[in-house]
Amino acid sequence: MMNKLLQKFNLPFSTAPKEVILLLKAFAKKQPRSEASPLSKALIKKVETFQKNLIQHGLPPFLEIAEVNHYIETGVFLKPTAKALKVGTFIGIYTGEYELVLSTETKNNHYAYDVATGLKIKKKHLPLIRSQGKNITVKEEYSIQTNAAAKGNFTRYINHSSVKNNIEAFTRTLPDGTIEVCLFTSKKICPGEQLLSNYGGQYWAVLPIIPEPVTPRSYKLGKDGHVTKNPKIVLGHPFEEESLLKSMRAGLELETGELERTFRSYLSKKRIRSVTKSIEKKTDIFEDDILERGLPLNFELKECTSPFKWEVYVGRNGKKIKKGSFIGVIGGKWCLVNHLDSDMVDSGLEYKGKHLYLNQKESSNFTRLIPSALKGNIKATLYKKKGPSGLYIVLSALKDIKPGEKLLIQKK
Repeated sequence: MMNKLLQKFNLPFSTAPKEVILLLKAFAKKQPRSEASPLSKALIKKVETFQKNLIQHGLPPFLEIAEVNHYIETGVFLKPTAKALKVGTFIGIYTGEYELVLSTETKNNHYAYDVATGLKIKKKHLPLIRSQGKNITVKEEYSIQTNAAAKGNFTRYINHSSVKNNIEAFTRTLPDGTIEVCLFTSKKICPGEQLLSNYGGQYWAVLPIIPEPVTPRSYKLGKDGHVTKNPKIVLGHPFEEESLLKSMRAGLELETGELERTFRSYLSKKRIRSVTKSIEKKTDIFEDDILERGLPLNFELKECTSPFKWEVYVGRNGKKIKKGSFIGVIGGKWCLVNHLDSDMVDSGLEYKGKHLYLNQKESSNFTRLIPSALKGNIKATLYKKKGPSGLYIVLSALKDIKPGEKLLIQKK
């Protein structure tokens, strides 16, 4: 008998009003093959099989959904009696309702994937937009999302992991010209293991919880249909200071665009080290880490007598940080002021008698808890992002930092 959840959520392909479908098809025609490549003949056959399995069973015969626990709720597992899944195995299509939304509103939607971005629309499309109370005009940019909140299939129950996920999502163009989110295995999945994908830090940033850092083997499905927890693999959350970490889950909005135009002109002429592709990639991962759990897993907090009452250490069970390694990016909001106060970080730049500081009153991350010292083990370096108005203060290791050691920023 089909699971009640699967009876409700067994949509083989995404749905939308005709006008939204036409917008999506027009977008798909303009995309290079590398962005949303057409389904191959072999994959078309697998999609047809996927559709039949949804109608008959609610999900592929080698998978099963089961209750993980009251915290995570439902998850998707490879059946204990099934064969291991190889890398690149097609799992299914993440379906839902195609929704036309403002591009600025795409980050905080749960159960949603972007399938088309940067769209320009006409007046006739305005009534189709799902907006969060903002004024909408044809001058804005829009996106189309696949949102599985109300409609979808078993793929909506695939849980999150940024520690060790095994499912990856790719957009693919179907023969009818629409774009769907296709899910494939990114690692070998053994019988009884849980299917996990990475939702991204933005998903968690708006939720009042810090997710448990799980791996595919943290919870295992047994032949009796019950899920058991492996205490040796479930890392757990060692922090009693969750409220502090939640308050520091701030994105890296380090633009200077709100400052004077003449300052931006000055900045473009100033010799500042440019951010490399490697640092950009590490910064993206870092931002996802702090948006998800406030603190990268390799670090831990300890109570102290400093004004912030907490200090940052390399976790005793963490990995050694090698000299030159990326630590993180200091969060905050750029401002030009005459005097520094305790909530500000000096960039070292001066303009028309004012200093450029990072103000951490409204936005900060855990790096705010790292004190300065004459003999620090990390350094702060100012980098300029690509474009005229972005600056980063990047922290990197001055020497090898062993597990259990406190992080200290070298005073200049």
